[in-house]
Amino acid sequence: DKLNSAKVAVISVAGAFRTGKSFLLNFFLRYLRALSRGDTRDWIRSEDQLDDGFHWRAGSERDTTGILIWSEPFFIRKPDGEEVAVLLMDTQGTFDHQSTQQDCTTIFALSTLMSSVQILNISQKVQETDLQHLRLFVEFAGMAKGSKEKALQHLWFLIRDWQNPDDFEYGVADGVEYLKQILKCDEQMPRENQELRQGITHHFEQASCCLLPHPGNAVASSKFRGELKKLDAMFVDELEKFVALIASPENIPVKQINGRDFKGVDFFALKEYFDAICSSRLPTPRSIFTAT
Repeated sequence: DKLNSAKVAVISVAGAFRTGKSFLLNFFLRYLRALSRGDTRDWIRSEDQLDDGFHWRAGSERDTTGILIWSEPFFIRKPDGEEVAVLLMDTQGTFDHQSTQQDCTTIFALSTLMSSVQILNISQKVQETDLQHLRLFVEFAGMAKGSKEKALQHLWFLIRDWQNPDDFEYGVADGVEYLKQILKCDEQMPRENQELRQGITHHFEQASCCLLPHPGNAVASSKFRGELKKLDAMFVDELEKFVALIASPENIPVKQINGRDFKGVDFFALKEYFDAICSSRLPTPRSIFTAT
């Protein structure tokens, strides 16, 4: 009953398979647990391991299938006194050897539409194919441009294993500058690539970027259980700042559709999206627009 009546914020992580999405979400779990206890001091070291949250493992085969929502909502109080239920969403890695294009597009579409913060988990650098995954939403948002509200909420590009810290330093500040460079329109680009970049800038309420260093060689071992002492110290430091920036009470955005705040009862009634997206061979801007 408490969840049904509370406004909800939804943090989702999507991206290619075997890039550490579930591993990342367990740090959000750790932060939100500390926040629920009322003490976020040194929250990242508040638990020894990461093996009691979203299931993850080292290796080359996918681990998560479909869309998973953590069963426990975290009720946090924003600075204005309003209580918000935070939900964490994990998604199946895209473009593995067992998924069709329809599977990948459907899962990514649903996670983006259902979340108030969508983290696009990317390895090493943003490539044109990463931006192309957002074309569906830019076209959908263009159909909804008559609304005063932005059709899509906060998009984060999280670059894992960033390899060019001499050009752009680790963290959010240089990550935002890097993203500006990526989204900059060049007259030499094909027209559709220019329009895609303009659409990402115009139709998401906010598009941000964080550059993370490699976590260290320990993560590749099948015996690794998430022990912080085995992770690269710089990785832990940057991840600590990234998670707290997104999930802190002052920053976490409430889920909205058409400018209306969503409550728990609304969130679990999103059957229209499932029906619209799953009824056709691939989701279309029109099917998503109609459902919205």
